[in-house]
Amino acid sequence: LFSSSPSSSSSSAHVEPAVPSSSSSSSRGENRYESEQNIINHIGQPTFQTHPHMFNGDDELTPGISKSEYASRRTRLGKLLPENAVAILLSGDVSYYPNTVIPHASYRQDSDFMYFTGMMQPHAAMMIIKDREDAPLRYVLFTRRYDKRDEIWNGWRAHPEVAETFFGCDESVAIESMEEYLRKVLKSSSSSSSSFLSGGLSTARKVFMDKERFATTAHGNQVLKVVTDGAFPTQALKAKSQALRWRKSESE
Repeated sequence: LFSSSPSSSSSSAHVEPAVPSSSSSSSRGENRYESEQNIINHIGQPTFQTHPHMFNGDDELTPGISKSEYASRRTRLGKLLPENAVAILLSGDVSYYPNTVIPHASYRQDSDFMYFTGMMQPHAAMMIIKDREDAPLRYVLFTRRYDKRDEIWNGWRAHPEVAETFFGCDESVAIESMEEYLRKVLKSSSSSSSSFLSGGLSTARKVFMDKERFATTAHGNQVLKVVTDGAFPTQALKAKSQALRWRKSESE
């Protein structure tokens, strides 16, 4: 795992080792993916089906907290947002041992991301899109595309094909496409539909995000680039999320 070569020790890039080439490991891997249904059922975090002793029922997304409570939290966040706004949150970063691809076992999810999604996994993001006061919010969840090699090394995790059903989002998108998706969202504007009444003027979407959280990952930097290039007005989201979190529900 650790190389004594000067050139290797100076590199900080995380490069995953090749999948074991032994025939026994290969056959086990192939058998594991024979059923497409198995892939879809592997969420990557405790569920009522896998850890029934931790849950009170199958309506809970995480132990003690139901899917409807998570939805209520997002609704309350939406009420704090103005019209024509988008709120963006990233999952917590993954820490690795120096010069290895081995992640620290004690991964901790970002508290705000966890509060609104119930997702315990890294490499994810969420958007809450609000067009008008009388329009329903759109909850978009971004997860990594399914990759057999990644699952062999890092275990099961949610991916776009399962996130919509399990986490209750309105739209499930690959995080690899988040930059393109965000550009489309920011180009659209609720005022464009009423441009005649507004004299042809359009209002840029307001972006709510905590910029310091986006500077540490590749996908986060892509979001920053889109927002900066378009000169979209941004405001911190932390104050709004914490205004909701300090008051605990009965379940909490």
